[in-house]
Amino acid sequence: MYQYILFDLDGTLTDPKTGICRSVEYALHDVGISVNSLDELEPFIGPPLKDSFMEFYNMSEEEAESAIVKYRERFSVTGLYENEMYPGIRELLIKLTKAGKHLAIASSKPTVFVEKILKHFEIYDYFHIVIGSELDGRRGKKEEVVKEALLQLVGDNKELLAGCVMIGDRKYDIEGAQAFGLDSIGVTYGYGGSEELAAAGATYLADKVSDLEKLLLPPANRVKRFLGLVTAISDCILPILFYWLVTTTVVLILTALLQQNGMSVSYQLSVWMNAFGSLAAIPFLLKMIRINHVQETTIRSEKKIRYLLLAILGGSSALFLNMLLSYVRLSELIPLPQSLTDYQSVAQVQYSVSWMEGMMIYGMIMPIAEELLFRGVVFTRIRKYWKSLIAIPASALLFGFYHGNIEQALYGFLMGCMMAYFFWLSNDLLESVILHSAANVIVFTITFNRYVEMHINKPLNCFIFAIISLATWYNLSKHEIS
Repeated sequence: MYQYILFDLDGTLTDPKTGICRSVEYALHDVGISVNSLDELEPFIGPPLKDSFMEFYNMSEEEAESAIVKYRERFSVTGLYENEMYPGIRELLIKLTKAGKHLAIASSKPTVFVEKILKHFEIYDYFHIVIGSELDGRRGKKEEVVKEALLQLVGDNKELLAGCVMIGDRKYDIEGAQAFGLDSIGVTYGYGGSEELAAAGATYLADKVSDLEKLLLPPANRVKRFLGLVTAISDCILPILFYWLVTTTVVLILTALLQQNGMSVSYQLSVWMNAFGSLAAIPFLLKMIRINHVQETTIRSEKKIRYLLLAILGGSSALFLNMLLSYVRLSELIPLPQSLTDYQSVAQVQYSVSWMEGMMIYGMIMPIAEELLFRGVVFTRIRKYWKSLIAIPASALLFGFYHGNIEQALYGFLMGCMMAYFFWLSNDLLESVILHSAANVIVFTITFNRYVEMHINKPLNCFIFAIISLATWYNLSKHEIS
């Protein structure tokens, strides 16, 4: 049974006909060539564009490269999203992931476009690696793409090649697999057709996505399904346990060093030790995150406005929820052990540091570490196995429970839902970090001084902050995600 599965993209996972054909038509129109129907341009789906322009319209190599530039002019903006995912693909990817398969994309399309399409359909996280061609023409042949995918999947271990399979809809996919002795599955629902795929030597043919499932997954019994569920849950929970282990280890080491030197551990020192523990965990969390969730290093003015709105939303929502919870008094309503309801002891430790120290710890270190963990790793892993509508509250629930105290847990759950939602919406981890940081900064600042807190914490202000939150959320919904 195959353990390493390479997928083509166009015609295999998604139907890109409209976007590709209209972009080809756009490029041909630029050189005075008109087409009667988009159906004429279907042969462009699958093989490298340069080869297609040269083969079907007798272009020279230089003319083909110019046509590609024109093609990308439209495709990178519009054609990219004129695309549909074949029914059943998402469900297949979920099942393969739960079964522990290693999935890869091996496409002739430029990697930058492949990644955008996968993220657009929210299936990027199912793939261990994503390999495509390069915009400068490198890795333009399917063989080169497959070679790089195999190199990253199995390295130099040739024994593992027997467990690899290439899936695609054109002869180029089959030929790319044969170049390395791989089995191949030709999907006839794409654009190559059964005759082309059979003639190319496909090991198997699949007429439907369900046929792919039969070829890639054996019938699962109840024990295997249960073990698959356990594996999925473990994959989502273990990062939290690992984070706890790293932070706890750092705290214990620092405590031992202080005591060895005759120093006692004050509340202030304990806060800093926890912060150092979180800092120590950050490099490990970054390694767990496959994708760069911060979308761009140079932030355009439109993005700056969105980040500002997110900061306002984080601060206003945090104040509204904190005030509301102070009125409800959950600790008095719910009969739980004191360790789960006693917020005062937690606050005593949190506010043992100065305001400037609090800004650094609660405004920077903790938001970055916790967002890497709960959104970057945990939410992303849950979304691999279940739908986003489940991943948002599930990851937020874990985030809330991690805080222990019942009031903080509920607050963490509600804020966690919001942070996960905006991360899911934009795939930009910086958005959830800004929300988290703004919430921590404003709450710590207001509650740091008892007199300021008493002046701010009033029902009318609670209502005002709720209105600000709703208005900001509405503006964010109208603000384009770039």
